[in-house]
Amino acid sequence: MRFMMIVKPGIELAPGEVPSEEMIAEMGRFNEEMMKAGVLVDLSGLQPSAQGARVQFSRGKRTLVDGPFAETKELVGGYWIINVKSREEAIDWAMRAPCPSGKGGDAEIEVRQFFELEDFGETAAVEKAKELAKELKGEKTAGPTIRPNIYLNFNGTCEEAFRFYERAIGAKIECLLRHAGTPAEAHVPAEWQQKIMHGRLNVNGEVIMASDAFTANFQPPQGFSVALQIKDVAEAERSFRALSENGQVKMPLQETFWATRFGMLVDQYGIPWMINCEKPA
Repeated sequence: MRFMMIVKPGIELAPGEVPSEEMIAEMGRFNEEMMKAGVLVDLSGLQPSAQGARVQFSRGKRTLVDGPFAETKELVGGYWIINVKSREEAIDWAMRAPCPSGKGGDAEIEVRQFFELEDFGETAAVEKAKELAKELKGEKTAGPTIRPNIYLNFNGTCEEAFRFYERAIGAKIECLLRHAGTPAEAHVPAEWQQKIMHGRLNVNGEVIMASDAFTANFQPPQGFSVALQIKDVAEAERSFRALSENGQVKMPLQETFWATRFGMLVDQYGIPWMINCEKPA
C-alpha cells in the first residue's frame, strides 16, 4: 500500500534560504531509517511558494495566480512516498518524523493513501492506464533498462561546487547528504562531518552525482569531460562564460565544422567540461 506523507511546515523559507544544519541532519537520519526499512519510494522538498503559481478554476475559466501565497499553514513544503503494509504503519512513520518546522515549532504531516488502478475495477480505460504504467516503468522497452550517470569526486568542495553549478547552468540540487548523522560519521574525522557523502544534482532532467573524497584518496579528475548539449547559441555562450569563471579555458567557444559553438574548459573545482551547440540539421 502506497502512502504520501505531505509535509506542511507552518513556516516558509525565503527564496534562496535553506533549512538549518540541524534540520538537515535530523531529516537525513529519518530518511536513512526509512531506506533501511525498505519502505521509502521517493521524497523531495519544494521551493518556496514565491517561486510557484496556482491555476484556479471557476465557472469554466482558468486564472493564473503567482506566488507567494498567504495561507502559509496550508502550504506543502515537501513529501515522502512510502510503501507499507497498512494505514497504521504509515501513520507510525509519520509520528516518528522530525518536526518539519524545527524543534518546538508548529507543523503538520498529512498521511494520504494512493489510489491504485485496481481500485477502479476492470475497464478499457484502466487496462490502457496499466499499459502506460508499464511503459513508464520501462517494462516494455527493448533490452536492459540501464541509465548511466556521471559521478564526480571533490576534495572537500562538493557543496560549494554544486552551489556554483546552480548559478552557472541552472542546475537543481536534489540531495546533499553529509557524513554527520549517518553510519559513516564514525569513520571520518570531526572536520569532515559536514562534508558531502553523497550529492545529487539535476541538470534539466539529467543527473550528476558526487561526493567529497578524503584528501589522501583524492585524485584530480582526468580522462573525461562533462559534456553539455545546448541547442541555443546564446545559452551556450552564457553557460561557457559562467562555468569558466576562475577556471581555465582549454578551447575557446567557437564555431566548428560540426557545431555552431563548441568549447572546452576546466572549472575552478577542477572539473573538465565540453559545451556543444550542434548545427541545425
